[in-house]
Amino acid sequence: MTRTAFDTAPPGLPDAAAAIVRELTHSRVVKSERVLAGLMTFKFRVMTADGHDIIVRFYPAGRTSLVRQEPDLLALCAASGLPVPRPIGDSRTGPPAPLAYVAYHRIAGVTLAQRLPHLDERESRQLAEDLALQLSRLQQVGFNGAGELISATAALDEEWAAFVDRSMRQGLDAVREHSLLSPRLIGALERVVLCGAPEPAVATGRLVWGDINFENVLVAEDATVAALIDFEGCLSGDPLATLGYCQAAHGPSPFFRLLLDASTETKPARWRAGIAWYAVLRTMRLARYAHLALPTGRPRDPLIRILPGLEEAVSILQAGHS
Repeated sequence: MTRTAFDTAPPGLPDAAAAIVRELTHSRVVKSERVLAGLMTFKFRVMTADGHDIIVRFYPAGRTSLVRQEPDLLALCAASGLPVPRPIGDSRTGPPAPLAYVAYHRIAGVTLAQRLPHLDERESRQLAEDLALQLSRLQQVGFNGAGELISATAALDEEWAAFVDRSMRQGLDAVREHSLLSPRLIGALERVVLCGAPEPAVATGRLVWGDINFENVLVAEDATVAALIDFEGCLSGDPLATLGYCQAAHGPSPFFRLLLDASTETKPARWRAGIAWYAVLRTMRLARYAHLALPTGRPRDPLIRILPGLEEAVSILQAGHS
């Protein structure tokens, strides 16, 4: 297993992953290796002699509560026909391990980030349309409450608008306190947050995929979506926020433009401002932790490098207020 200088993974995790898979599948393990993908969990791929190919994701200390929601949420999405990993066990009922975990069958595919440079125009449009379809299907999953999930069916807050308002204010305080952005951009954010949401949420209580990222979309050989992976940061709220989170992370990408066109073709123009508003929300949610190391021990990149779509989102909102 390769480790970085900042890696806080306990050294026995490869053996722990193997033991988990051996007990869950009743198979002989032939390989257990670290997968250096993702920044918030420790991930291992375990293969057995009779063909099982399993991913075991360990949650770092401080994030163990996620095992009470992500495995059940994945199972709920899978039961709805969504292309997500299907858990076969987790640390609540499965074999003991040094950290909380979820285990699921590995889905074959290449990440969207890896595949994008090799797609032609037709394939890019096809993939954007398929991804837009899958994101719309996420709206089938609903919750009681709003904001951060406390289980696969319930969230912490009563009202989405109150959750968003609090998140915006707390994030802006963190941006100011730690000088996380340029003075110019901080001033622009202050004005945008003060003006509030451009429009009330059309719908709430639906699944917001907080982990939307081109690294978390697996692409099949035929340039369609093979799987959406990593659901640890999901929220209950306005489903439009999924596109906003995507804009924050990938706004400058031409593929995001294709995804946006495929997603909002029949939507009113005001939705574009709503997407921008939620791109700001993504930034403000992350800002509270941006001065800290990742849960896995690695230092974080600067906020604007993690979320390069923020500037355009702020510009869109400012134009709407002028």
